[in-house]
Amino acid sequence: NKKIQKIMHDYNCDIEIHSKGKVYIDEYEYLKIKTAGVSNRNAKYVLETRCPVHDISTFIYKNIYNIEVFSLLFYPNGENKEKEELKRRIKEIENIEITTSMLDNYDIVNKYSDKGCAVEVIAKKYSVDNFEIMACGDNLNDLNMMKLSGLSVAVNNADKEIKDIADYVTDTND
Repeated sequence: NKKIQKIMHDYNCDIEIHSKGKVYIDEYEYLKIKTAGVSNRNAKYVLETRCPVHDISTFIYKNIYNIEVFSLLFYPNGENKEKEELKRRIKEIENIEITTSMLDNYDIVNKYSDKGCAVEVIAKKYSVDNFEIMACGDNLNDLNMMKLSGLSVAVNNADKEIKDIADYVTDTND
């Protein structure tokens, strides 16, 4: 979505694109992590799991119909006001949902492609009732899936909102 791309570039954040089972990152960001180890996440993990592309904006433009998730990554202790403004602007876009899968990030997805929708489709395909489904989660991208399931379990270090709706809270996943 071109509106998302425009908004993303107005803010100080790194961009990752999830497409066809891979995660893409701008080559500049990748090399910065590789040479300096600078990242708001585990540098080794990022280098092993991300595919660098020469220009993330061009990549987005060329692959717009294959993008599953736009991930926006903010540096820890950044401006929360800026993050909230970005979130407000993204929420104004029709059929888009904004959630989070870890501290200091936003995941932007099609409104009908979250984990809850995926579980619903699979359950319908295999004639499974919601009360037969168990879901485990730790962050807000798990919220709809956990609400849909008959039994929901949050890990102890989960987001407060996830722990509040969970049937059970178990050990941490750290």
